[in-house]
Amino acid sequence: MFDPRRYLSLAATVLAVSDDEAALRSALNRANYAAFLVAREYVDDQGIRGRTSTGRRLGSHERVIFSVGAIPDDLSVTMRNRLFRVKRLRTSADYDLAYATARRQIVDALDDAERVIAWIDALPE
Repeated sequence: MFDPRRYLSLAATVLAVSDDEAALRSALNRANYAAFLVAREYVDDQGIRGRTSTGRRLGSHERVIFSVGAIPDDLSVTMRNRLFRVKRLRTSADYDLAYATARRQIVDALDDAERVIAWIDALPE
């Protein structure tokens, strides 16, 4: 089975060797999906389901992110917020052609994704 953590490694490599805008946007995308897929596997395996206070129907990404916030751990809300931030940056990089890809934002997104993955990897099975 494919390990989505490899996306994070790829994103870090791209960030280290390229200033090409398309490559940097893609690195941000891969960092997002690395964290999202690791989080999805964990919450699905554990049967954790989060929900919004409004009760509205969630898309697949929101479902995973809110489920991360429902993990019984002191850092769950912080990790949920990191996932939301990376998703927002990824959405801008993927869909907004006028988006100015700031290297600092990409570094922050990779850091957020790495922290989410490390936290999930340390959680009990």
